[in-house]
Amino acid sequence: MWRKIIGSAVLVVILTLSFVGVAGASDFRTGPSPSVTTNQVVNHTLWTAGQTIDVAGRVNGDAFCAGQDVVISGQVNGDVICAAQTITVSGTINGNMRIAGSTVTLTGKVTGNVTVASQNFTQVAGSSIGGDVSLVSTSATFNGKAGRDLLLASNTASINGSIGRNIQADVNNLTLGDGATVAGNLKYTSQNDALLATGAKIDGTITKTLPPSSETNTAAAMFWGRLAFGFYSLLALLLIGLVLVLIAPRAFNTVTSVKLNRIWKPLLVGLLAMIVVPILSIVTMTTVIGLPLGLLMLVIWVVIGCLSLIVAAYWFGRVIWQGQRNAITIMVIGILALTVLMAIPILGAIVWFLASLLGSGLILMNLQKRLPKANYTVAK
Repeated sequence: MWRKIIGSAVLVVILTLSFVGVAGASDFRTGPSPSVTTNQVVNHTLWTAGQTIDVAGRVNGDAFCAGQDVVISGQVNGDVICAAQTITVSGTINGNMRIAGSTVTLTGKVTGNVTVASQNFTQVAGSSIGGDVSLVSTSATFNGKAGRDLLLASNTASINGSIGRNIQADVNNLTLGDGATVAGNLKYTSQNDALLATGAKIDGTITKTLPPSSETNTAAAMFWGRLAFGFYSLLALLLIGLVLVLIAPRAFNTVTSVKLNRIWKPLLVGLLAMIVVPILSIVTMTTVIGLPLGLLMLVIWVVIGCLSLIVAAYWFGRVIWQGQRNAITIMVIGILALTVLMAIPILGAIVWFLASLLGSGLILMNLQKRLPKANYTVAK
């Protein structure tokens, strides 16, 4: 169950972000509150990044968004791919929806398939999904309509709407209310029996399967936990990378302008900095007067460390697709490739270590070039 849901979620994100025409005509909107107002029409792929995103107009193309709060109340004639803390869809999406967020609420209409990774998911009465629904969530509520199958992994799930075909669920607690109708079969894995209200209607069969034994379940939980963390890391890196490259695309091109045969230099710089900076910071902090300076050095080093994987991913993307000139495409390709490599056991740890060294080395080398030479001569 978890294999199908998380695997499909990762696959659709990779395929969509890799092969959608990001290199073609696109509309980029950034800032604290980027928006598409009610009367606006976007006839290209829409890319938005900001704290609060509001899409109230019409988008004739795919919509990509990354932010804290996202509201889609307009019409999107294409796919929607979003990552945010809170996502509310009250408009119409004539395509597929693939989103990740803490709280996801659907009150509108999606004509295609829906793939969601969230903590809380709610589909209110009157809303509809034309295709399949694949969901990983802590708490899920379905009061609307799904045209085809529901594939669900959740701790608590409540269904009080219409499911066009089958339900396959891996849950702890499953409830079907009086308004629940299932045109196909109900198959679920749980320690507890599903609670079926008197008015609930299931046209097919009901099959319950007990979870694996505790030992097997623990191993499976660890495996899928690592996979879920990898999926989360992918989304987090994509979110940070897209926001940064939308803000400063030229800076990434400048910092990563190191050829493959010269990669040893930033790796060496990153390794030396990894050894020297923490030791120097600690030694400086041991003196009372040097405590603020030592703390400042550590803070700067932590910031560089946080940016190192993003910078390394962009460099990697430039190496993979050397003829590509679109900064967003380069960032997406690099992050996807780096994430896949870091997911491989043993090799992943080596790749992460080298990528951290490479990214920090590139940043430090660029800072050294840009800092003006010190001139201690006082003008007369």
